[in-house]
Amino acid sequence: TLKAELGATLQALDNTRAHLAVKENNLMEKDVSAATEWRRREAEHDIDLQRLTAEKERQNAMLAMAREREHREMIEALGHQHQQSAMAARAEADGLLKRSLAEQKELLEGDYRRELKTWA
Repeated sequence: TLKAELGATLQALDNTRAHLAVKENNLMEKDVSAATEWRRREAEHDIDLQRLTAEKERQNAMLAMAREREHREMIEALGHQHQQSAMAARAEADGLLKRSLAEQKELLEGDYRRELKTWA
């Protein structure tokens, strides 16, 4: 009976060893699965980061183009405003010149009439 008990104990140890080996194998598979999942998630994060970086670069480029366009439009507006101011100044000078010429003409015509009266 001692022999039978020893045999039963050895069998129980073998069963426990086999059970532990199965558990160890399951844990190793879980570790491999977890590591694979970690690598997959890390790759997804890298892709997301690249996508966000590209989007940020695109937005920065659009912002730079908008600033450049705004700057160009401001320069054009200032040029147009300067041109209009110059045209207004020319028109005012032309008006003054015409007025002055008209006044001179009136004075000359008045002088001419007086001269005619003195001769008549």
